[in-house]
Amino acid sequence: MAKIRNDLDGTVHVGGLVLKAGDTIPAGVAVGGHATADGKDHGFPKPAVVEPALDPGIEPLTEIEQVRALELGIPEGVHPERVRGAIEGYEQGQADAIAAAEVAAAEASAEAAAAEVAAADAAAAEA
Repeated sequence: MAKIRNDLDGTVHVGGLVLKAGDTIPAGVAVGGHATADGKDHGFPKPAVVEPALDPGIEPLTEIEQVRALELGIPEGVHPERVRGAIEGYEQGQADAIAAAEVAAAEASAEAAAAEVAAADAAAAEA
């Protein structure tokens, strides 16, 4: 049986009981690890681990999606639709960044071409 830690100064009031240092914790009484001799919680029910069921219409992740999720740092156990949304959002962000760079390059090229035309027109006007 678990015991209250020997160095406890004072008492522990739990379940209508008053326990002091060295007392045995009765069965069915929950005491946190901060007050037990071994530092472990005692008497608390074990939490049930429930695997979330997928809706019948939702496909589990493909192997490629699983690999992509790991590359992006998405933790395991996230709902497949959220993972797919995160992957899609990341890829859209990448595409937007590439498009923005291409637009900036095209605009710079167009400005340079316009400057050349203006210079040529100015030279022709002087001649």
